[in-house]
Amino acid sequence: MTSETDLTWTALTGFERDLLQAAAALEHDGEPTSGATLRRHLERHGYGAVSHGRVYQNLDSLEAHGALERAPVDGRTYHHRPTERGRRVARDHLDAATTAFARS
Repeated sequence: MTSETDLTWTALTGFERDLLQAAAALEHDGEPTSGATLRRHLERHGYGAVSHGRVYQNLDSLEAHGALERAPVDGRTYHHRPTERGRRVARDHLDAATTAFARS
């Protein structure tokens, strides 16, 4: 597990970053953020076929990093949402990219 001070955007894998972004986008749009919904979102946005195992393994990893939290919906389904820590990491990256490209 990554400590509070050393989690950065680049400490996450590309798939973890995209999964975190998908969870934030679906939540913003008022859509469910279950693993199946996240998988379909990624497939619609360039990933092609994504296995359940890949999604759930990476959801577990994001949870271990403290970037996502899950809330039970029923006995089988959870909704996954970015934590404040996950949002901070994404915002820090976005701010740095915005600054870098604003200079161009």
